[in-house]
Amino acid sequence: MNQARLRSSLVFTVPLSIALAAAAIVVARGRAQSGEARIYKQADLIAKVLARIDNDYVESFDDGKSWELVYGGLKSMTRKLDPYSVFLTPNESRPFEEETHKNYAGVGFSPNPDAPPITIDYLFADSPAERAGLVPGDRVTAVNGTSIDTLGREAAIEAIKGRPGTTVKLTVLHAASGRTDDVELERARIDQPSVLDPRLVDEERKVGYVYVNGFGDKTVEEFDRAMERLTKLGATSLVLDLRFNNGGLLDVCRVFANRFIAEGAIVGIRYREPKEGLTHKADPAECRWPSLPLVVLVNGESASAAEIVAGALQDHKRALLVGERTYGKGVVQSIWRIPLDDASAEDGDGAVTLKLTTAEYLTPSGRIIEKRVTRQQKVLGGLEPDVKITLDEARVKELLQRNTLLLVPERWLPQHLAAHGRTLPSLDDRQFEAALAVLRGETVAQDF
Repeated sequence: MNQARLRSSLVFTVPLSIALAAAAIVVARGRAQSGEARIYKQADLIAKVLARIDNDYVESFDDGKSWELVYGGLKSMTRKLDPYSVFLTPNESRPFEEETHKNYAGVGFSPNPDAPPITIDYLFADSPAERAGLVPGDRVTAVNGTSIDTLGREAAIEAIKGRPGTTVKLTVLHAASGRTDDVELERARIDQPSVLDPRLVDEERKVGYVYVNGFGDKTVEEFDRAMERLTKLGATSLVLDLRFNNGGLLDVCRVFANRFIAEGAIVGIRYREPKEGLTHKADPAECRWPSLPLVVLVNGESASAAEIVAGALQDHKRALLVGERTYGKGVVQSIWRIPLDDASAEDGDGAVTLKLTTAEYLTPSGRIIEKRVTRQQKVLGGLEPDVKITLDEARVKELLQRNTLLLVPERWLPQHLAAHGRTLPSLDDRQFEAALAVLRGETVAQDF
C-alpha cells in the first residue's frame, strides 16, 4: 500500500563515482569536527569501496551502470531503517511527487493498461487532451515524431508529461474515423480529484455522503466545494468515507480536521530525543462545521493522514468511527529532493528523493497509532472503531472497485466499463448502512 508523504526540504548535490566518494569524505570530516567521528569513518569506508570497484572491477562501468550501483546501495541502506523510509531515483521521483500531491503536469488522459501501448481510457475534465477533441479509444502512435514501438510504453508516457506551458506533439489514430493526424498539446497541471461522490444518501433525513481518497494539495478546497453542494441540497449530517485512504500531506489533513474541530489539539508530533515535540492546534477561524453530526467510515486501508483526521475527530468526540481497525501508520516521513548534476541524471528531472522517517504522531489524547517502527513494536496499532463492522474479502474487493471507478469522470464511465468488459458492481455495504443507522440514533449490532 501507499504510505503518507509529508513534505520537507534540503538541498544537497550528489556528484559522480569517485567525486561522490570525495564529497562524502569532505562532508563527513565537517561532521567529525563537531564530534561525529563515526560518520566520518563510515563515509571513508564507502569512499574506499566505491573507488576500488570503479578502478578494479573485472568490467569497466559506464556512467549509467555506475549510478545504478550507487542508487542500489542507497536503496539498500534505507530499506534497513524501517518499512517507510525509501530512496528514489530520478525516474521514480516524479511519479512519487504526483501521487503525493494528487497532480501531475501533462495532457490529461489515462492510458488503458489492457489495450495497445497507449490507448486512451478516459480523460480528465477540461484537460488539454479533452479540449483537443480526443476521446476514449483513440490511440497515440508516436510522441514528438518518435513511434511508441521505438520509445516503449513507459518512456512514451514520461515523454508526454512535462512542465506546464510546454508543448508535445502526439500522433493519434482516431478510433471513430480510423484516420491518423498530429495533435499539438500544451501541457498543463492536471489535478486528480481526491474528494469524490458528494451526494445525499437519505433524502428524508438529509444525510450527506462524501468519499476522500487522499490528502493532496487541493483536497481541502475540493471538500469545501463538496460541502457547499451538500448544504444546498439540504444536508444536515454527514457520512465521511475514509476507507482505502492511504494518507497524504500533514498540513492538508490538519486543516481538514480543523474544519470540524474549533479548538484544542489536532495532532501531536514527537521527534527523536533531544528534540522537543510539537502539537498542532485547531485554529477557530478554520472551523466551519463545529456541530455537524458526523460519522467516519474506516477500514484496514485507512492510514497515516487518514488516521490523523479520524483520531482527532474521535478524541474530540466530534465523530463516531464505523468499520474496522485502521492500518496503524503513525510515523512521519520528511522528504528531501536532492538535485543532481545534469550529466548524472537519468531520464527523470535531475533529482533524487529521500523519504525518511523523522518523527511519530499521536492523537490529541496521546494515543500511539504506529504498529511497526521502533519502540512501538508491541503496540497493536491503528484506531479501534466505535462501531465495529467487518466486511468479507469479496465485499472489500467490490468496494475497492467501486471507489476506483469514482476516479473516472461520469462522462466517460460508460466507455470505460465497456472497454474493460465490466459492469458497475453491486455492493451490500454493511459499514455504510451501519453509519446511516448511527446517524438515525439506532443501536447497531457490532461484529466481534
